[in-house]
Amino acid sequence: FTSAYFFFLSKMREDSKKAGKPITKIAEFTKDCSAKWAKMNDKDKEPFSKKAAADKKRYDAEMAVYKGKDPNDAGKPKRPQSAYFCFLADFRAKMKGKNIDPQEI
Repeated sequence: FTSAYFFFLSKMREDSKKAGKPITKIAEFTKDCSAKWAKMNDKDKEPFSKKAAADKKRYDAEMAVYKGKDPNDAGKPKRPQSAYFCFLADFRAKMKGKNIDPQEI
């Protein structure tokens, strides 16, 4: 996802392009932008932070789909255990504490 600072850099590039100032040395441009960003207060950074929050939300939704987790099914109950796993749980409870070799079981 894109951070608030990168949204700020994008705006600075657009402003520079509109002003007709080509960016010849990216290191100097980035250094100047970084200094401006550091001097900005939270109120000035707010529009960029809102864009970053929206982009983070989009990113999280896309990652959930990619990982196979549907964000709409967040409260969906888990599937019940199969009959075999219910049998194993019961069997383990019955065999607990008995000194029987696992190979014999």
